[in-house]
Parts: sequence; C-alpha cells; structure tokens
Amino acid sequence: MNYNFENTELFIDFLNEKNLSQNSIESYKQDIFSFLKWIKLNKINKIIDNKNIITEYVEYCKEVKLSQSTMQRRVQTLNQWINFQSQEMNIHWNAIIPKIKKDRKDLKIINNNAISMILEQINENNFHNIRLKAIINMLYSTGLRVSELIKIKINEMKNIIIGEEKSFRIIGKGDKERQVFMTQNAIQSLKDYIKIRKETSVYLWNNDSKHITRQSIFLWMKKLGISPHDFRHKLASDLVKNGMNLLEVKKVMGHSSVKTTSLYTHAHNSEIEIKKYHPLNNRANKK
Repeated sequence: MNYNFENTELFIDFLNEKNLSQNSIESYKQDIFSFLKWIKLNKINKIIDNKNIITEYVEYCKEVKLSQSTMQRRVQTLNQWINFQSQEMNIHWNAIIPKIKKDRKDLKIINNNAISMILEQINENNFHNIRLKAIINMLYSTGLRVSELIKIKINEMKNIIIGEEKSFRIIGKGDKERQVFMTQNAIQSLKDYIKIRKETSVYLWNNDSKHITRQSIFLWMKKLGISPHDFRHKLASDLVKNGMNLLEVKKVMGHSSVKTTSLYTHAHNSEIEIKKYHPLNNRANKK
C-alpha cells in the first residue's frame, strides 16, 4: 500500500486547530517532510506495511550525525503523525516506533564565569550593544525561550520599569502562562535599553513596526560564541544546584514534564523562592 503524501496537510490542519505556536507547527512540518524526502530519495514503496520503516529512518539520522535530541523529536513527531492517521483517517501503519534515549551530553551548561565574560565583551556605547546586553540579562534572569522573549510587549513591562514589580507573566510554549522573575541586574539593563529604544512598535524588542526575529538573536549570540538556549540551561542548572525544588524549577522554566527538569539535578531539593537562589540577584544584594 503506497502512502498519499497529500494527507500530510490534514495533519497540519489538525495541529493548527490545537492552537499550537507557529514555531511548533513549523517544526512538525520540517520533521515530516524530512522523513518523506528520505523515502522519496530511497524509492521506498509500501511504507505503511513496513514495520521497520521508522527504525531504518533513525539509522539514517545516525549516519548523518543528527543529535540524540533531534532524532528523539523527529520520532515523536512521526509517532503523533502516524497516530493521527490511525484515529482520523483509518490508515494503519505497521511501523514499530523505536525509543530514542536523550543523550545528556546534548545539554550544554556554560561555566560560572562565562556570562560575565560575555557581558564584558559587549561595548555599551551604541544602541545594538545596549539592547544585546539587556537581552542577555533577561534571558538568564528569566529563563525565557527566544520565541517567548521576542513577543513581550512594552506595556507588559511597565510596572517593572517604574520599579513596582520584579516579575511578570508570560504566555509560553503550548499557550501555558507562567510567572517569570527579573533580577536587579536585568532590570537595570532593561532600563538602560528603554532610554534609547525607539517608539516604533508595541513590542519591547522592536524592529520598525514589528518585533525582532528569532534568527536575529541567534545570529547575534553566535558571534559571541554562544546560543540563546545556553542562558536558559544555565539558569535551570543553577536553580537546581542551589537547592530549589524540582517542581518549582519546572514552573519557572515552563517545562511540560518534570523529567526535563530532572536533567539539571545536581543537589538536594528545597522549596524556597527563586529570588533567594538566583546567582545574579545574590550578587547584586551583596554590593
């Protein structure tokens, strides 16, 4: 039985109905199309009846040296795609879904001095660098994903800018709301940026009438030899090492499962507020 590739669009429509973010939907599409491209290049027929089709695809992914986390995501996507066809389209695959264990080596944690050294590299004498320093401080302070950071609106930060609040609510992955905390360092960097920010958009990190793109931030960080995700990983690791309860860290980071949070486990659990444990906040209070 040959598979009709056009049916993939029905799955994408299904994802849109679930109100997933466009970034998530784009990832699903890329994962599926990569699989279909592999099938086409290898001229594989009767894919639905082939119980080893996903396993063979994983072997190909290993050959091209994809990371464990990327392979894990692709397999999860294909599993959801196959389940959708079974439940909604009466198309039943015989494929065995292999389990991909996430390699902890994929989880990069930068050392304690790295952030300070990176900030020291940035000359604050121009708009770009003042904004970049504010972005870096906010990423590490809050643990935000880049997709969450770029969508913050200026009016959502009003109380923080005027000094009435040190936290704000964010709509994160999967449209889940959570509270994020700003350290004094991050607040000061934000104020420095606000002083020179142009009023061209409702977004905090604006680019003319729109917000800056994820790609722009990744490019800026790449020039510094780091990834935006490194700040998120660093915060989660520091909170766990300093004793914060895993369930509380899960809330702070917006993880969907505590299993993800447990990757950062290095110390005993303790239920104390994030404000007490954040390294940058402690450093600011000691001055």
